[in-house]
Amino acid sequence: MDDPYRHIFDKAPLGYLVIEQQGLVVLANRAWRTLMGLPPQTDPVGRPFREFVPPNWFEMHGDQLLAVRSSDEVESFEMEVWHTDGEQRYLAMDVNAGEDGFAVSGPIIYCLFRDITTRKRAEIALRASEKARRMMQRELDQQRALAISSDRM
Repeated sequence: MDDPYRHIFDKAPLGYLVIEQQGLVVLANRAWRTLMGLPPQTDPVGRPFREFVPPNWFEMHGDQLLAVRSSDEVESFEMEVWHTDGEQRYLAMDVNAGEDGFAVSGPIIYCLFRDITTRKRAEIALRASEKARRMMQRELDQQRALAISSDRM
């Protein structure tokens, strides 16, 4: 990458990763390393992408990810990672493919990552709140039914 573009790439606020069709990392920016909880000096280039994601994620989605063949199709994935700070984080990953632009034979896969932890935690809290509300409603309905039946006696 030319220097001005490399600077833009490295300073991008979203995680950006390029992998080749066999799953090896071709390029990764700082934001991606930060999102994945990797030390800044970690160089993922040439290493399998599967080394950086939870094993169960790659087992479930790896084939689908590596099958992306067209820039016209955008596949979206979510993953849960444990950051080096010990915190559980949720990431969204949007991918599409393009022709070789990095001296790699064959198509490459462009991946854009963003942190969706706040949204996922809100969804989890909302589901828990809804479950508690339903349980309270059931309890209230049972109490009401008991009160009505005892009034009839």
